[in-house]
Order: sequence, then C-alpha cells, then structure tokens
Amino acid sequence: MAFLLPKWLTKRYALLYEKFRMNPFTYEEAKKVLQENDELVIVVISALKKSGWIKSDRNPKDRRTRIYKLINPQKAMMEIAKENA
Repeated sequence: MAFLLPKWLTKRYALLYEKFRMNPFTYEEAKKVLQENDELVIVVISALKKSGWIKSDRNPKDRRTRIYKLINPQKAMMEIAKENA
C-alpha cells in the first residue's frame, strides 16, 4: 500500500529513482545521491518505507546492513488511485 508523498519527500524519491530506478542500493549509496547528513537520510528512508515507496531487506553480504529497493512510481500511483476510488 502506497501513500502520496509530501513535496520534500517526493524530491528526494525522484533523486533516488533517477539514479537507481528499480536496482537495489545501500544506505551509503543513498547518502551520496541525496548529499544530505546522516539524520536526514535516515528520515527520508524511514518516511519512504512508511509510505510504501521503498522496500528493505538485510544485505546478504553483510547482515548488519540493509539493501533498499524503490517501488515503481507507476505501480505506487495505481495503488493510490485504487484506494481513493
């Protein structure tokens, strides 16, 4: 289930989507793309997860870290449209 994003979060989702599309990425890679401090990157990832726009799994190479994958924006918008119909 996906929810509409506030403007500040949409901008950051767009930056991540432009770089990674549907490819997995790490926190450090997201931080490089967003060019934000640690606290804001954590807030962005957390808000995207709560809104249903990103998924996370444990990194199989390093169980202490996570791998993130963005949800296709078209799929998310279709879910939002269905919920609001």
